[in-house]
Amino acid sequence: MTSISREIESSLLSLEEKLGETDEVVERHHRELLFRIIKEKHREQYIKNQRRIEALKSPFTSALGALQSIFGEEQEKDEEGEIDASVLEEDFDSTRKHIDGMSYEQVLEFFHDFSRMGLKRANNRWAKRRKEENWEKYRQ
Repeated sequence: MTSISREIESSLLSLEEKLGETDEVVERHHRELLFRIIKEKHREQYIKNQRRIEALKSPFTSALGALQSIFGEEQEKDEEGEIDASVLEEDFDSTRKHIDGMSYEQVLEFFHDFSRMGLKRANNRWAKRRKEENWEKYRQ
């Protein structure tokens, strides 16, 4: 009877350890998915805003081109093509640092903040929050 009890106990401990390992893997996977979603949504928003800006500029650039052709001055060449989103990498690096240092509940809160106020403001908010937490730890 005691051997069966020990086997059950060891099996339960083994299952508990495996469950803990699985939870960590699933949590890392969820963090990575949330980071990818944040990255993709922010990139889409950035490109959409840049296209809006370009659309607003286009009447002025065509008017400038017409004036330059009338006065015979050199015309500026327009750079048509893809919008450079490499400026976003700094924001993504900051986001990655925040997400890696948070609990899962905080990651979900960060995602909510991102959805509500955008990536830059969410990053700034969490950077400020981290400084305050570190200051509180230092004071104690």
